[in-house]
Amino acid sequence: MTPDDAIELLNDINKRDPSVLPALVNYRVACNERLALHPTVQVGKAGDGKMEVGLLGIINGLFDVRWNGWGQIAVEATTDADGEVTRISKFRRTTDKDAGLRTEAS
Repeated sequence: MTPDDAIELLNDINKRDPSVLPALVNYRVACNERLALHPTVQVGKAGDGKMEVGLLGIINGLFDVRWNGWGQIAVEATTDADGEVTRISKFRRTTDKDAGLRTEAS
């Protein structure tokens, strides 16, 4: 399976039932430092400073990271005031123009 295959599957799932993936993307689980240091799994820091991982971080872990350490798959979504995903427009390849990404020229 390639990142493009995964994107196609995720978009198909989202089209079939648009309530499932936002809930799964929002769900995070606390993880230890050993997982946080994994070379491809995308792990973030929670508001309390503890490390956590979610579905998209694990899916991205299936594929090599980009030159800047970010995962291959991004999600275009609508979020509420708390930053929770309420609706997913689509999954797609991560680009250098995504929020938070810096290009070598910037």
